[in-house]
Amino acid sequence: YTGAFLAQAWDAKIKLAPVLPKVLVGLLSTIAVLQYLSFCFFPFPFEKPEFMAAFSNLMGVQTTKLGQDVAGKATPDRYQDWGQKWALDAIGKRDPDTPVWLNVMANHVEFNPHTFTLQGKYMGSLVKPTSSRTWTVLGDTVTFSQESALYYQWYLIKTGYVGHKLLNEESKIANENILKVVQESGKFELIGRRKVPDGSEILLYRQK
Repeated sequence: YTGAFLAQAWDAKIKLAPVLPKVLVGLLSTIAVLQYLSFCFFPFPFEKPEFMAAFSNLMGVQTTKLGQDVAGKATPDRYQDWGQKWALDAIGKRDPDTPVWLNVMANHVEFNPHTFTLQGKYMGSLVKPTSSRTWTVLGDTVTFSQESALYYQWYLIKTGYVGHKLLNEESKIANENILKVVQESGKFELIGRRKVPDGSEILLYRQK
């Protein structure tokens, strides 16, 4: 249905039921708005607010997972705690009411700056998630300098699989240098560590 069709239907004259066209147009418009909300509001990976997650499932929202032809609902996987809230809570307790940068050294589908941004908005956190990894189709690029590595007050490092590959050897070396500064230079302290669902650990560091 198009706007032109709805406009014509709204002005249609039916003697036996003069309000029927307007009722039908109102009903179709309501369905269109509900469809828009259910498909555009996509609560995965966080089922919050719960009523919108339930509404998307009720409307039969379907998605494909990682490019596979596997149809699922708006929340195709059961909720898994990947530590976003834990990390943001820890930073908030150490640096309360202070805008600070968090460098997320991973580009994993469940664990990247965007999932932290989403969780932070829900929590009202002042933490500003970002990453030294810049995404490209062929692989992430990373650059390194001592000064830029020290720009970020907080780092979150994931062991094991970190997601999208690095583009080239230069980016791999730069990535390793950043990790060395954080973990071996003595300029950062380990605040906490936590297991995540894939069996790896996330390590939260703060600059001294």
